[in-house]
Amino acid sequence: MQLCECCKKNPFKYKCPRCAFKSCSLDCSKTHKIKTGCSGERSKTHYVPLKQYSYNDMMSDYGYLEDMSRQADTLSRLNMKNDPKKAVSKNAMWKQKGLVNQAERAGIKLSLLPAGMKRRKINSTNYNPKQRLIFWTVEFIFPACEDKRVLLHRIPASKPMRELLDDILTTDTPHASDALTRFQLQKYIDSGTDSFVVGLKKEFVPADQQNTFIDMTPMMDSPLADILKGESLCEFPIFHVWIDSAAPAVTLEEKSETPSFRGLHTLVEQSKKPVESQPDVEPEVMDESVDASTESSSEEVSSESEEEKSDDESDDEVEEADMGESSQTVEEKNSSHINEKSLPVEENQPTPSSL
Repeated sequence: MQLCECCKKNPFKYKCPRCAFKSCSLDCSKTHKIKTGCSGERSKTHYVPLKQYSYNDMMSDYGYLEDMSRQADTLSRLNMKNDPKKAVSKNAMWKQKGLVNQAERAGIKLSLLPAGMKRRKINSTNYNPKQRLIFWTVEFIFPACEDKRVLLHRIPASKPMRELLDDILTTDTPHASDALTRFQLQKYIDSGTDSFVVGLKKEFVPADQQNTFIDMTPMMDSPLADILKGESLCEFPIFHVWIDSAAPAVTLEEKSETPSFRGLHTLVEQSKKPVESQPDVEPEVMDESVDASTESSSEEVSSESEEEKSDDESDDEVEEADMGESSQTVEEKNSSHINEKSLPVEENQPTPSSL
């Protein structure tokens, strides 16, 4: 049993990740770092001969590469967050706006994801101003073959969908040159395009409608521009292809003539809608109580009005009586005053001067 290289008394328990120094305790490890100046951190880039290269060295290299990848991704995200204009150049931003405007002129609601998203990275849809045509990135998913995905780039909007499927399955083109893809899609090759059921995935729908598709089977011979007209897309169209014999367990809707554009704002509005409650019987009872209260209040008002009328009549009678008495007193005063003035003065009556 090997002893501790510091105290040389106890058997070692620890090994320095940097220099493989053997120690038995924390004190011995600290003493080793002070004497030798070792940092104790594992060297991620030191040279290891091939004969000495072990599984631990391989995992160390793998962890180092993962760490560098994580740091690079973090720095790129911080750079995009601090200055969003650096994420996409001005020329690319102008092209994206032009693509969205041209798609809107063609009757297509196109939504683009932020830079860095997976679907944004693989999308190469662009608008060619010389040909005045949109070249799409189109994705086909074949559920009968373990959801095999085939991504096609630079597909002109004037090309029919049936030709795209023929390029993948039968026609010798650069898009279908992969022999492994055709081997995996052998079921579809044997069935033929006439037995296909094609559905366009609906974007920006609630969670309970994720398995809802738009049936594009009657429009397989139509150009891509007519198929996508009036639809909402996220980056590029995604078509699911089923075989007619195996009916898909999804909801297929007919393509509507009137466009129904959807986006993230539609999901927000649907989440804000209040839940409609069923009508109860309580409003009727409340109406009856309101009617009863109104009737009782009207009766009280009528009784109060009658009492007020009777009080007014009694007040009028009292006022008339008071007015009569007051008029009599005034007349008596006037008459007495007149009589005093009209009485003659006697000649023999003594006056104050004679007295």
